[in-house]
Amino acid sequence: MKKKNREALRTALNEFRDAYRIFLDDVKKEMEADELGIRGSVSPTSPYSHQEWEIKLDILEETVERVLQDER
Repeated sequence: MKKKNREALRTALNEFRDAYRIFLDDVKKEMEADELGIRGSVSPTSPYSHQEWEIKLDILEETVERVLQDER
């Protein structure tokens, strides 16, 4: 595999993992807050974490497709 493709995949995967981790943390915080009867946002990233996770997933998918085409 070409070095530029490995780097692109590594970067996209790391960004996806970070966004997914933040999203899961926010979901956990919201579930805990809901159990305690707390309403509203419990994390400053909550309103955006799901959207960021989806964006990073799209970027990862596009990167994989681009690398596969380039490696053919």
